[in-house]
Amino acid sequence: MDTIQVDSGSFSGVVPSRMICVAAATVLIYDHLSTLDQEIALIWKRRIGTHGTTLFLVNRYSHYIYLISVLIEYWYISPSQKNCLHWDLANYILLITTISFCELVLTLRTWAMWKLSRRVLYFFIFVAFGIKGPLLFTALGESLIHENYLHLPSSTSRAQFICISPVKGGWSWESLAFVSIIVIETAIVLMTLLRVIEARRTSSGWYLKVHIMGNQGLIYYMFTLGLTVVNVIGVLYIRTRQNLGVMPFGIIGFAGYKGVIQSALCNRVLFLAREPADLIEMGSSQFEAGPSRSYLDVETPLR
Repeated sequence: MDTIQVDSGSFSGVVPSRMICVAAATVLIYDHLSTLDQEIALIWKRRIGTHGTTLFLVNRYSHYIYLISVLIEYWYISPSQKNCLHWDLANYILLITTISFCELVLTLRTWAMWKLSRRVLYFFIFVAFGIKGPLLFTALGESLIHENYLHLPSSTSRAQFICISPVKGGWSWESLAFVSIIVIETAIVLMTLLRVIEARRTSSGWYLKVHIMGNQGLIYYMFTLGLTVVNVIGVLYIRTRQNLGVMPFGIIGFAGYKGVIQSALCNRVLFLAREPADLIEMGSSQFEAGPSRSYLDVETPLR
Protein backbone atom coordinates (compact mmCIF):
# COMPACT_ATOMS: atom_id res chain seq x y z
CA MET A 1 0.00 0.00 0.00
CA ASP A 2 1.59 3.27 -1.10
CA THR A 3 1.91 6.36 1.03
CA ILE A 4 1.18 9.83 -0.37
CA GLN A 5 2.68 12.81 1.34
CA VAL A 6 0.32 15.73 1.85
CA ASP A 7 1.16 18.85 -0.12
CA SER A 8 -0.84 21.91 -1.09
CA GLY A 9 -2.01 20.24 -4.31
CA SER A 10 -3.24 17.01 -2.78
CA PHE A 11 -4.73 18.59 0.36
CA SER A 12 -6.78 21.03 -1.74
CA GLY A 13 -9.14 18.21 -2.60
CA VAL A 14 -9.81 17.14 0.99
CA VAL A 15 -12.19 20.01 1.76
CA PRO A 16 -14.38 19.47 -1.36
CA SER A 17 -14.54 15.76 -0.53
CA ARG A 18 -15.80 16.57 2.95
CA MET A 19 -18.24 19.20 1.69
CA ILE A 20 -19.84 16.72 -0.73
CA CYS A 21 -20.65 14.48 2.23
CA VAL A 22 -21.95 17.43 4.28
CA ALA A 23 -24.19 18.43 1.35
CA ALA A 24 -25.53 14.88 1.09
CA ALA A 25 -26.29 14.82 4.83
CA THR A 26 -28.06 18.19 4.56
CA VAL A 27 -30.28 16.96 1.72
CA LEU A 28 -31.06 13.77 3.64
CA ILE A 29 -32.12 15.64 6.79
CA TYR A 30 -34.15 18.20 4.81
CA ASP A 31 -36.02 15.46 2.93
CA HIS A 32 -36.71 13.62 6.18
CA LEU A 33 -38.13 16.71 7.89
CA SER A 34 -40.24 17.67 4.86
CA THR A 35 -41.84 14.21 4.68
CA LEU A 36 -42.02 13.43 8.40
CA ASP A 37 -45.80 13.94 8.52
CA GLN A 38 -46.25 11.41 5.70
CA GLU A 39 -43.98 8.95 7.47
CA ILE A 40 -46.06 9.18 10.65
CA ALA A 41 -49.41 8.94 8.85
CA LEU A 42 -48.56 6.27 6.28
CA ILE A 43 -45.94 4.18 8.09
CA TRP A 44 -46.20 4.40 11.86
CA LYS A 45 -50.01 4.74 12.02
CA ARG A 46 -50.57 1.95 9.50
CA ARG A 47 -49.56 -1.69 9.41
CA ILE A 48 -46.05 -2.02 10.82
CA GLY A 49 -45.18 -5.67 10.19
CA THR A 50 -45.16 -5.58 6.37
CA HIS A 51 -42.54 -5.90 3.66
CA GLY A 52 -43.20 -2.31 2.64
CA THR A 53 -42.49 -1.05 6.16
CA THR A 54 -39.22 -2.98 6.26
CA LEU A 55 -38.14 -1.60 2.89
CA PHE A 56 -39.04 1.91 3.98
CA LEU A 57 -37.20 1.77 7.31
CA VAL A 58 -34.05 0.31 5.75
CA ASN A 59 -34.15 2.81 2.90
CA ARG A 60 -34.86 5.77 5.17
CA TYR A 61 -32.41 5.16 8.00
CA SER A 62 -29.52 3.18 6.47
CA HIS A 63 -28.34 6.34 4.70
CA TYR A 64 -27.89 8.02 8.08
CA ILE A 65 -25.59 5.21 9.20
CA TYR A 66 -23.60 5.43 5.98
CA LEU A 67 -23.22 9.22 5.92
CA ILE A 68 -22.31 9.44 9.61
CA SER A 69 -19.65 6.78 9.04
CA VAL A 70 -18.22 8.61 6.01
CA LEU A 71 -18.22 11.97 7.79
CA ILE A 72 -16.32 10.49 10.73
CA GLU A 73 -13.86 8.78 8.38
CA TYR A 74 -13.17 11.94 6.40
CA TRP A 75 -12.39 13.93 9.56
CA TYR A 76 -10.61 11.09 11.35
CA ILE A 77 -6.82 11.12 11.70
CA SER A 78 -5.80 7.47 11.56
CA PRO A 79 -2.61 6.00 13.06
CA SER A 80 -2.24 3.58 10.14
CA GLN A 81 -3.31 2.99 6.56
CA LYS A 82 -4.72 -0.38 7.62
CA ASN A 83 -7.32 1.34 9.78
CA CYS A 84 -8.29 3.55 6.84
CA LEU A 85 -8.58 0.48 4.60
CA HIS A 86 -10.89 -1.28 7.07
CA TRP A 87 -13.05 1.84 7.36
CA ASP A 88 -13.19 2.18 3.59
CA LEU A 89 -14.26 -1.45 3.24
CA ALA A 90 -17.09 -0.94 5.74
CA ASN A 91 -18.25 2.23 3.97
CA TYR A 92 -18.11 0.59 0.54
CA ILE A 93 -20.31 -2.25 1.81
CA LEU A 94 -22.71 0.24 3.43
CA LEU A 95 -22.91 2.23 0.19
CA ILE A 96 -23.58 -0.83 -1.95
CA THR A 97 -26.24 -1.97 0.54
CA THR A 98 -28.07 1.37 0.67
CA ILE A 99 -28.07 1.84 -3.10
CA SER A 100 -29.13 -1.80 -3.61
CA PHE A 101 -32.21 -1.26 -1.42
CA CYS A 102 -33.07 1.86 -3.44
CA GLU A 103 -32.70 -0.09 -6.66
CA LEU A 104 -34.87 -2.87 -5.22
CA VAL A 105 -37.71 -0.45 -4.46
CA LEU A 106 -37.53 1.16 -7.91
CA THR A 107 -37.35 -2.28 -9.54
CA LEU A 108 -40.44 -3.48 -7.66
CA ARG A 109 -42.26 -0.31 -8.70
CA THR A 110 -41.39 -0.85 -12.37
CA TRP A 111 -42.23 -4.56 -12.18
CA ALA A 112 -45.61 -3.72 -10.64
CA MET A 113 -46.29 -1.25 -13.45
CA TRP A 114 -45.79 -4.12 -15.89
CA LYS A 115 -48.34 -6.27 -14.01
CA LEU A 116 -45.65 -8.62 -12.65
CA SER A 117 -44.53 -9.65 -16.13
CA ARG A 118 -42.16 -12.63 -16.01
CA ARG A 119 -40.07 -11.26 -18.83
CA VAL A 120 -39.55 -8.01 -16.94
CA LEU A 121 -38.66 -10.00 -13.81
CA TYR A 122 -36.12 -12.12 -15.70
CA PHE A 123 -34.64 -8.96 -17.21
CA PHE A 124 -34.10 -7.38 -13.78
CA ILE A 125 -32.65 -10.59 -12.33
CA PHE A 126 -30.20 -10.89 -15.23
CA VAL A 127 -29.19 -7.25 -14.92
CA ALA A 128 -28.72 -7.44 -11.14
CA PHE A 129 -26.78 -10.71 -10.93
CA GLY A 130 -25.27 -10.91 -14.40
CA ILE A 131 -24.12 -7.34 -15.02
CA LYS A 132 -24.40 -4.83 -12.19
CA GLY A 133 -23.41 -7.10 -9.29
CA PRO A 134 -20.18 -8.45 -10.81
CA LEU A 135 -19.12 -4.99 -12.00
CA LEU A 136 -19.74 -3.36 -8.61
CA PHE A 137 -17.83 -6.01 -6.69
CA THR A 138 -14.99 -5.95 -9.22
CA ALA A 139 -14.82 -2.17 -8.84
CA LEU A 140 -14.85 -2.59 -5.06
CA GLY A 141 -11.96 -5.05 -5.19
CA GLU A 142 -9.98 -2.85 -7.57
CA SER A 143 -10.46 0.20 -5.36
CA LEU A 144 -9.35 -1.58 -2.20
CA ILE A 145 -6.31 -3.19 -3.82
CA HIS A 146 -4.98 0.12 -5.16
CA GLU A 147 -6.06 2.27 -2.23
CA ASN A 148 -3.54 4.68 -0.72
CA TYR A 149 -3.97 7.47 1.78
CA LEU A 150 -2.55 10.87 2.63
CA HIS A 151 0.30 10.86 5.11
CA LEU A 152 0.36 13.86 7.42
CA PRO A 153 3.74 15.27 8.39
CA SER A 154 4.26 14.95 12.13
CA SER A 155 6.92 16.08 14.57
CA THR A 156 6.51 12.82 16.47
CA SER A 157 7.43 9.32 15.38
CA ARG A 158 3.78 8.31 15.27
CA ALA A 159 2.33 8.11 11.75
CA GLN A 160 -0.85 9.99 10.92
CA PHE A 161 -3.08 9.52 7.88
CA ILE A 162 -6.16 11.19 6.41
CA CYS A 163 -8.51 8.43 5.28
CA ILE A 164 -9.16 9.95 1.86
CA SER A 165 -7.60 8.33 -1.18
CA PRO A 166 -6.64 10.19 -4.38
CA VAL A 167 -8.00 9.02 -7.72
CA LYS A 168 -5.22 7.86 -10.03
CA GLY A 169 -4.66 6.04 -13.29
CA GLY A 170 -6.77 5.70 -16.41
CA TRP A 171 -9.93 3.76 -17.24
CA SER A 172 -11.09 1.53 -14.39
CA TRP A 173 -13.75 -1.00 -13.44
CA GLU A 174 -15.28 1.72 -11.32
CA SER A 175 -15.96 3.81 -14.42
CA LEU A 176 -17.44 0.80 -16.20
CA ALA A 177 -19.68 0.09 -13.20
CA PHE A 178 -21.10 3.61 -13.40
CA VAL A 179 -21.66 3.23 -17.16
CA SER A 180 -23.67 0.06 -16.47
CA ILE A 181 -25.75 1.98 -13.91
CA ILE A 182 -26.52 4.64 -16.54
CA VAL A 183 -27.68 1.99 -19.02
CA ILE A 184 -29.83 0.20 -16.43
CA GLU A 185 -31.44 3.39 -15.10
CA THR A 186 -32.21 4.46 -18.67
CA ALA A 187 -33.91 1.11 -19.31
CA ILE A 188 -35.99 1.49 -16.13
CA VAL A 189 -37.19 4.99 -16.98
CA LEU A 190 -38.07 3.96 -20.55
CA MET A 191 -40.13 1.05 -19.22
CA THR A 192 -41.87 3.44 -16.82
CA LEU A 193 -42.68 5.93 -19.57
CA LEU A 194 -44.09 3.19 -21.78
CA ARG A 195 -46.56 2.26 -19.05
CA VAL A 196 -47.54 5.89 -18.54
CA ILE A 197 -48.26 6.24 -22.27
CA GLU A 198 -50.33 3.04 -22.29
CA ALA A 199 -52.23 4.10 -19.15
CA ARG A 200 -53.34 7.34 -20.83
CA ARG A 201 -56.00 5.34 -22.66
CA THR A 202 -57.88 4.79 -19.41
CA SER A 203 -59.36 7.17 -16.86
CA SER A 204 -59.00 4.84 -13.91
CA GLY A 205 -57.26 5.42 -10.64
CA TRP A 206 -54.60 3.03 -11.91
CA TYR A 207 -53.73 5.54 -14.60
CA LEU A 208 -53.55 8.40 -12.12
CA LYS A 209 -51.10 6.60 -9.87
CA VAL A 210 -49.03 5.42 -12.83
CA HIS A 211 -49.00 9.00 -14.10
CA ILE A 212 -47.83 10.33 -10.73
CA MET A 213 -45.22 7.60 -10.49
CA GLY A 214 -44.05 8.32 -14.01
CA ASN A 215 -43.68 12.06 -13.44
CA GLN A 216 -41.84 11.55 -10.15
CA GLY A 217 -39.64 8.87 -11.65
CA LEU A 218 -38.70 10.98 -14.67
CA ILE A 219 -37.75 14.04 -12.60
CA TYR A 220 -35.61 12.09 -10.16
CA TYR A 221 -34.18 9.95 -12.97
CA MET A 222 -32.86 13.03 -14.77
CA PHE A 223 -31.24 14.25 -11.55
CA THR A 224 -29.66 10.92 -10.62
CA LEU A 225 -28.59 10.35 -14.23
CA GLY A 226 -26.77 13.68 -14.13
CA LEU A 227 -24.95 12.68 -10.94
CA THR A 228 -23.97 9.32 -12.44
CA VAL A 229 -22.64 11.02 -15.58
CA VAL A 230 -20.62 13.35 -13.34
CA ASN A 231 -19.21 10.27 -11.63
CA VAL A 232 -18.06 8.78 -14.93
CA ILE A 233 -16.69 11.98 -16.46
CA GLY A 234 -15.17 13.16 -13.18
CA VAL A 235 -13.34 9.91 -12.51
CA LEU A 236 -12.05 9.64 -16.08
CA TYR A 237 -10.91 13.27 -16.15
CA ILE A 238 -9.17 13.13 -12.80
CA ARG A 239 -7.51 9.80 -13.62
CA THR A 240 -5.98 11.27 -16.77
CA ARG A 241 -4.70 14.42 -15.07
CA GLN A 242 -2.04 14.89 -12.46
CA ASN A 243 -1.82 17.14 -9.40
CA LEU A 244 -5.55 17.73 -9.23
CA GLY A 245 -5.72 16.90 -5.56
CA VAL A 246 -7.96 14.43 -3.82
CA MET A 247 -11.35 14.56 -5.51
CA PRO A 248 -13.05 11.17 -5.00
CA PHE A 249 -15.87 11.60 -7.49
CA GLY A 250 -16.17 7.82 -7.49
CA ILE A 251 -17.83 5.38 -5.11
CA ILE A 252 -17.45 7.43 -1.92
CA GLY A 253 -17.95 10.87 -3.48
CA PHE A 254 -20.93 11.74 -5.63
CA ALA A 255 -22.22 8.17 -5.40
CA GLY A 256 -23.21 8.82 -1.79
CA TYR A 257 -24.99 12.02 -2.83
CA LYS A 258 -26.73 10.13 -5.62
CA GLY A 259 -27.84 7.51 -3.11
CA VAL A 260 -29.51 10.20 -0.99
CA ILE A 261 -31.48 11.46 -4.01
CA GLN A 262 -32.50 7.91 -4.86
CA SER A 263 -33.60 7.41 -1.26
CA ALA A 264 -35.84 10.49 -1.47
CA LEU A 265 -37.52 9.09 -4.59
CA CYS A 266 -37.96 5.66 -3.01
CA ASN A 267 -39.59 7.18 0.06
CA ARG A 268 -42.19 8.82 -2.16
CA VAL A 269 -42.76 5.59 -4.05
CA LEU A 270 -43.45 3.78 -0.77
CA PHE A 271 -45.68 6.59 0.51
CA LEU A 272 -47.76 6.44 -2.66
CA ALA A 273 -48.00 2.65 -2.42
CA ARG A 274 -49.40 2.89 1.11
CA GLU A 275 -52.09 5.47 0.38
CA PRO A 276 -55.66 4.25 0.96
CA ALA A 277 -56.48 1.96 -1.94
CA ASP A 278 -59.97 3.33 -2.52
CA LEU A 279 -59.01 7.00 -2.53
CA ILE A 280 -57.41 8.77 -5.44
CA GLU A 281 -56.17 12.28 -4.85
CA MET A 282 -57.71 14.85 -7.18
CA GLY A 283 -56.07 18.20 -6.58
CA SER A 284 -54.98 19.61 -3.26
CA SER A 285 -57.91 18.63 -1.04
CA GLN A 286 -60.49 16.62 -3.01
CA PHE A 287 -60.67 12.85 -3.23
CA GLU A 288 -62.64 10.66 -5.57
CA ALA A 289 -63.43 6.97 -5.30
CA GLY A 290 -61.26 4.85 -7.57
CA PRO A 291 -62.81 2.06 -9.69
CA SER A 292 -60.25 -0.55 -8.63
CA ARG A 293 -57.47 -1.16 -6.16
CA SER A 294 -54.08 0.30 -6.86
CA TYR A 295 -51.71 -1.85 -8.85
CA LEU A 296 -49.30 -1.53 -5.91
CA ASP A 297 -51.72 -2.56 -3.17
CA VAL A 298 -51.70 -6.34 -3.22
CA GLU A 299 -49.47 -7.59 -5.98
CA THR A 300 -46.10 -6.35 -4.68
CA PRO A 301 -44.45 -6.19 -1.25
CA LEU A 302 -44.27 -2.38 -1.39
CA ARG A 303 -47.26 -2.08 0.95
